[in-house]
Amino acid sequence: LTSMNWGVHDNISGSVLGGLIPGGENYSGKEEFAAIMEKMPQFMEVKKFAPRGWHAVNDDVLFNVDWEFVWLPTGETIETTALVRKVVRDGMICEKYHCVCNVEEITGEPAPHDPLPVQRVQELLAEYGAGRPEGYLAGCSDNFSGSVLDGLIPGAIFSSKEGFGKLMGDMSQYMYVTRFEP
Repeated sequence: LTSMNWGVHDNISGSVLGGLIPGGENYSGKEEFAAIMEKMPQFMEVKKFAPRGWHAVNDDVLFNVDWEFVWLPTGETIETTALVRKVVRDGMICEKYHCVCNVEEITGEPAPHDPLPVQRVQELLAEYGAGRPEGYLAGCSDNFSGSVLDGLIPGAIFSSKEGFGKLMGDMSQYMYVTRFEP
């Protein structure tokens, strides 16, 4: 294992470049993670790797990475943005998700993960975007928890559907949304 694995828990798990790097869609353990990282140069020649937009909520660290790489199977230069989530506990990365959204455009093959959860969230956000927040709330679990605009809006961290509904109702006291496009 290389220095790349310093700070990575022995039992790390997640999905790194799933659909691009074999085995990346679901790995468990430092050895499997290291194997994915070792395979990367066989599939991509990285020209740019630029993390940005950092945020943390509890143990979750969220950010984007702007990539430019040559996809070696086709020789095509790819520019894309990855969504990244890392879970850090006791100073060690325990989970790592590094997901490129346009896998099918790059490889010609469907992404390895089930698209139905994404489609459901898109449907719910469309309800909100159409001015029907009740349609969005109808798709939220009673024990829905999370953080929305933490640091900008009081009560942004919530632990129930009711708390989220209150946050959404109070949001207009702090901001006027002119456009919402995920």
